[in-house]
Amino acid sequence: MTAPTNPGKTPFFNFLAFFVAFGWEGPVVINIGLENHSYLEIGMGLFFLVVFWGLFGVRLLYALIRHVLGLPDAPKVVAAAAKPPTAEGR
Repeated sequence: MTAPTNPGKTPFFNFLAFFVAFGWEGPVVINIGLENHSYLEIGMGLFFLVVFWGLFGVRLLYALIRHVLGLPDAPKVVAAAAKPPTAEGR
């Protein structure tokens, strides 16, 4: 297993913090909408589910799986625009 890039924090705690902050909201609102037969609440729950899990949860879950399996961290993407153009590259 590779050394963590941020000692003291593991993907498990990052995922747990995400779920406590945002991850529970979508399923709970969907459940309330199903109990109340409210399409508005079901729609809001689906919106929360797609936004929070789509933007954050899947990525954190993937990092947690990589950590548990002992796979290396995902490579960092460096923007091509970060390097100034050279005389040969113009």
